[in-house]
Amino acid sequence: MKKPLFLVPLLALLLSACSSSSSYFSVFTAEGSQTQYKQTGTVHIKDDENAVSLYVNAASPAAITLTGKLSSSSGDPSLICQYPDGAMYLIADSRTTSLDTEIPLQAGLNRIRFDGSDSVLDFELVYTA
Repeated sequence: MKKPLFLVPLLALLLSACSSSSSYFSVFTAEGSQTQYKQTGTVHIKDDENAVSLYVNAASPAAITLTGKLSSSSGDPSLICQYPDGAMYLIADSRTTSLDTEIPLQAGLNRIRFDGSDSVLDFELVYTA
């Protein structure tokens, strides 16, 4: 029996575009349901910070599908999944321009986040449970 998987669209850093000391999203749009979540925008990552794109709370080990486009304009950004136990899974790096991949998840709260010191990345992402 399939166990439900819920996509929880929460933004950790949605700050004013005029901020210069923290990471932030700009030109950001999001829409979704319990099974699909779409995001577009630009993420600006400062220093050694990160910006959470999505939290996924899984009742048991599962997977979600991620499709979309990425365009890095500066720095060396990456998209990673941080598991509840702290382990990291690399989804995409600065060389990635398109995505059509399955992301394995652990039971518990998984964080899909943008990393990359002093980086800027345009994205169009669709997460599907």
